Amino acid sequence: LDENNMYSVETFQPSDRKFSLPSNSISTSKYTWLTCVPLILLEQFSKMANIYFLIIAVLQSIDSISISGGKPLILIPLIFVVAVNGIKNFLEDYKRKKSDTEENERSILIYIKSEDTSSRDYYFQCKKWQDIKPGDIVKVYQDEYFPCDMILVSSSEESHCYVETKNLDGETNLKYKYFNPEFCKEFEKESKLIYLQAQIKCKPPDDNIYDFEGRIKLLSSKLEHMSYINNNFYNNLSKSNAS
Repeated sequence: LDENNMYSVETFQPSDRKFSLPSNSISTSKYTWLTCVPLILLEQFSKMANIYFLIIAVLQSIDSISISGGKPLILIPLIFVVAVNGIKNFLEDYKRKKSDTEENERSILIYIKSEDTSSRDYYFQCKKWQDIKPGDIVKVYQDEYFPCDMILVSSSEESHCYVETKNLDGETNLKYKYFNPEFCKEFEKESKLIYLQAQIKCKPPDDNIYDFEGRIKLLSSKLEHMSYINNNFYNNLSKSNAS
């Protein structure tokens, strides 16, 4: 690993620090209600054909050179074309926004601290995908989709599981993912997760879904050593075949 180009994540970060971390919310839409009309007009008049007809309309408005009596008649078909294309682009973007909302509002179990200020207990609470922050511990059941990029901590299949990546690369065969058996055994019970005070250092996010390299350092556990992570990385929208 290149020490000068690493991405660092810690578990159980303070609330004020987690607030500044990037959200897991996705947005593939281009427009908002405020920017919709300006952006659509900008897109339409970035096309040479529309610019050409707009210039013709301006020239038609000049009586001395106009053959239409100073009336920009070309504006009628131009406005129609711009309006139809703009509505089409808006509807396509609306579908993307709706799809984003469905993804962001899917449910996931996140390991959080009890709201009781006098308690130090943690438990899994059902939240939305968009609520996940870097360093959170989440639970994924068999045949559920992974809500974000993840690292295996524990599995019902001992120290490994099988992942389907059909939504990412179209392949339906299961991918074998594994991790340090001693590490997984240490945290196989939910009550032990409170001791998972760890720092993860890895390569910055990239578009390579087949290779992952990093290391995890346990800051507060019986396992006082550093484990290396290799190929146990789960991409968002991969599918679990172990709980």
